[in-house]
Amino acid sequence: MIEITNHHQLLLVLDSSWHVERVNFSLQEKKVEIELKHLGGSLVCPECKASCPQADLAPVSRTEFWSHL
Repeated sequence: MIEITNHHQLLLVLDSSWHVERVNFSLQEKKVEIELKHLGGSLVCPECKASCPQADLAPVSRTEFWSHL
């Protein structure tokens, strides 16, 4: 059986430089929280293509969406 963190790693199409640290479901709040960790190596800016040695230091971001059937 696949672990939930591995499942989300596959769903998010993350490469091996990223790891899903934690997944938290809240059906009451209709929310899924996924905590990611960068495992090292350089990152590339999607705009200027420059290499960056460190992951994002911005505050935690939240994206809200809910699929209505």
